Amino acid sequence: MRSSISNSDLPWVIKLIGGFLAAFSLIHFCVVYLAAHAQWASRDLQAPGLQNEVIVERYAFSNSTKPCVIVGSSVSTRLPPENCNSGSTTTIFIQRSSGMTGLEAIIRSGNTPQLVLVEGYFLDRGCNDALLDSVFGDTLGMCKNTFPALRDEFNLINLFYKQRMPVASINDHPHISQEEYDSLLDKKIEFISRSFPQHDIKRVWKQDRICRLKQQLNILKNRGARVVFFMTPLDSRLENIYYFVKYRELFFSEFGNDYEVIAPRDGQYYYMSDGIHFLYSSGKEYYEYILEQAGIPGPQ
Repeated sequence: MRSSISNSDLPWVIKLIGGFLAAFSLIHFCVVYLAAHAQWASRDLQAPGLQNEVIVERYAFSNSTKPCVIVGSSVSTRLPPENCNSGSTTTIFIQRSSGMTGLEAIIRSGNTPQLVLVEGYFLDRGCNDALLDSVFGDTLGMCKNTFPALRDEFNLINLFYKQRMPVASINDHPHISQEEYDSLLDKKIEFISRSFPQHDIKRVWKQDRICRLKQQLNILKNRGARVVFFMTPLDSRLENIYYFVKYRELFFSEFGNDYEVIAPRDGQYYYMSDGIHFLYSSGKEYYEYILEQAGIPGPQ
């Protein structure tokens, strides 16, 4: 029976395989070089959904041994990224989700940090399991772990962008008074305050999500991790709206007696873009504050 690939075809097949390996090697070299020379390793040209996958991949495939991990929602994106962190901390911040996704990433990775700092707000959003399954649970995820060139973080467009991006300054305090800055946010704060639900918080933060969060925390505690919540500061015009008042009541009734909770520093003003999300300079200040309160060394 004649072979499906004849001897006359072999040179062509060999050339095809050789060409593929040469192209893959070239791409891999470019990825390694550009990643090593990127000005800001943790800043990316990505839409929020893909950015989330990049963040989880970065943690999952790094074999991180850092003793402190900070998990949270989009609010935590303005806590200093990896380039500004000390050698002891890393962050897993997931836009349009909550710290539960970061907790699950730690659990699935098999890592056991000494300290896990969990953003206290927005835990009612639950866990993005589809995102985690795409990184931890399928064949493509295993291939990305083996071949870094396949990771979303290392696509060449993103890497060329990082290569050309100037080093950014996180000194973005507005050069106006706090009162003037607050007045600029009036309309934005009014709009945001109307976007939060006005009905029973238990209809938003459902019991199954609370139970799953407790399970995640227990897994990490049983592994030997210390878990500490931190409440991010809110603009005073948002802090006492119905949603946040009822959220805090439910949060402290479920977790306040069993876990340490870091409250914002009294009287400290933080510049925010919308009353919830930090500007970078204020994010850095708050990052240093929660590290201090947790009793671990700050940035070096």
